[in-house]
Amino acid sequence: MTLTERERLILQLANQGLSDYRIARKFSIDPPSVTRSRKNAQKKVCLIINDIEWVLKNRFALPLFKEELTDCVGTYPFFL
Repeated sequence: MTLTERERLILQLANQGLSDYRIARKFSIDPPSVTRSRKNAQKKVCLIINDIEWVLKNRFALPLFKEELTDCVGTYPFFL
């Protein structure tokens, strides 16, 4: 499960404090599309975090999963 480029950009801009309306104006799309993309991205991040917590709880070594996690490094550098 990976974030789309648009989802990544929307999360980055939202993290900088921009509202969905301002992000929508920046991309020339409607605000509900931004809201939907932001919520989808947040759900994906939560699922990834839950997976990481499960791995840690069950005492799996993260280096075993390094190859799978390298796709996430750009978006989730705190995992490695």
